[in-house]
Amino acid sequence: MARLSRLDIADQVHLLSLHGNNQQTVFFEAADYADFLQFCRSALAEYAVQLHAFCLLPHAAFLLVTPLQVGQVSPWVQQIARRFVRAVNKRHGRSGTLFEGRFRSGVLQAADYLLPCMWTLDQLPVQAGLASNPSAYAYSSAAWFVGTPESHSGLHGHLLRSILTPHPAVWQLGNTPFERESVYSRELEQYGGPPPDWFATLQRGWAVGDAEFLALLQQGSARRVQAGQRGRPRKAAPDADMATAP
Repeated sequence: MARLSRLDIADQVHLLSLHGNNQQTVFFEAADYADFLQFCRSALAEYAVQLHAFCLLPHAAFLLVTPLQVGQVSPWVQQIARRFVRAVNKRHGRSGTLFEGRFRSGVLQAADYLLPCMWTLDQLPVQAGLASNPSAYAYSSAAWFVGTPESHSGLHGHLLRSILTPHPAVWQLGNTPFERESVYSRELEQYGGPPPDWFATLQRGWAVGDAEFLALLQQGSARRVQAGQRGRPRKAAPDADMATAP
């Protein structure tokens, strides 16, 4: 059975995820995380992709992006991953692959799911026991959107400023940076618990949104945007005449 192609739709928000092969560690130290973000920046200069938010865990990378043209996501990710694997292998004296063979890509309806998806990413390090609260984790965009002073100063702040393009949904949180950061922080604090079911749907390569959004995506996509029903289709019930025939 042929592999399902990835969703790649211009001007729609995509959740991309790269996972360590067999859940192995891919980020071993601070320099590895820094390299990955630097490679994101250099690749953004070459491809028409906007990065809205991210979360880097020891075994995986999650990126929330919007491609401005079709055909930009795959080469963008491939360039980052290729440079990153080369740098990590050299630094740690290892060889071979780090990531699973294919990254995952799902599309979400920004109006309803963009901010919840960002808050879900922000909470992942807390759920993994890597930080006491989302903004305390150094390798996600949570601190940037919450507005912690450390995230906006020094080399790290300059790097985040150069790679992050806030989505319009973030700008709608308030009229000033302080107001947006305050609202974002408050909503993030209230958004706890395990990732919602639709987050897993995105990671399986499907689209998430209301019926109208999904129908619109399907019109412009050569592949299905939703998973089909499992199992064989039911057999049609026999006609009444046939059921009573001798």
